[in-house]
Amino acid sequence: MTREYGDALRRVVQPGGVVMVNMIAGEQGGCQELLSTREAPYRYNFSQRLVSTSEGTHPDTLHNIIGVYGEALPQYTGYQDTQIPRFEPYTDDFAPAERIRQNCAA
Repeated sequence: MTREYGDALRRVVQPGGVVMVNMIAGEQGGCQELLSTREAPYRYNFSQRLVSTSEGTHPDTLHNIIGVYGEALPQYTGYQDTQIPRFEPYTDDFAPAERIRQNCAA
């Protein structure tokens, strides 16, 4: 996911609209960078976010993480803000997806 992707998404989301995305990543260890880079285009373009993770999963392994992004989000049961570090989005010219994915244990 790149800055250009996030910019294009922002242009088509209606005022008050939300974007929901399923990211396969983790919240700790090498998987944290994977999550941060996957959600970077959304965080860069939308001021609010909530996430929900799969129950019973270890935070430093790959698992489903559902993200909700928008400007005026309602509360969704089971979703919360997290302390995932904010990354600048990569660009279409540079997005080292394979290296980032390899840093996250399966």
